[in-house]
Amino acid sequence: MRWPPRTSTPWGSTPSSAEPREDERTIGPRGLSGDLDSLLFPLTHGALWYVGIEALDLHVVHDADSLTPADVERERERLLDRLEGIDSEPTRPYRRLRDGDYPADLRALHPDLLPGRTDLAIHRS
Repeated sequence: MRWPPRTSTPWGSTPSSAEPREDERTIGPRGLSGDLDSLLFPLTHGALWYVGIEALDLHVVHDADSLTPADVERERERLLDRLEGIDSEPTRPYRRLRDGDYPADLRALHPDLLPGRTDLAIHRS
């Protein structure tokens, strides 16, 4: 951790309410921080799904460091609502290695499937 804490931001040296806030676009496919699904793919697919644990869609709290008490309560309720229905929530559908989407001699998606695409979402079925 840096000490003293940084007093500037990527937008300038004085934080203000006019600064851009984090939202789903920031961690989406074109976001400055990168696509969260792609960033966590090694975890959701590589570490969980690969060993037999079915992963659920991510539960993201955007701009968590700027939440007001009312925002915290809203996010708490959103999480509790999700947890109530977690048993019926669909899991992330990933392609299986031996179901024909990946040639036996190549651990890459068959060239006829989604040609031209190289993003990690091609591995979801």
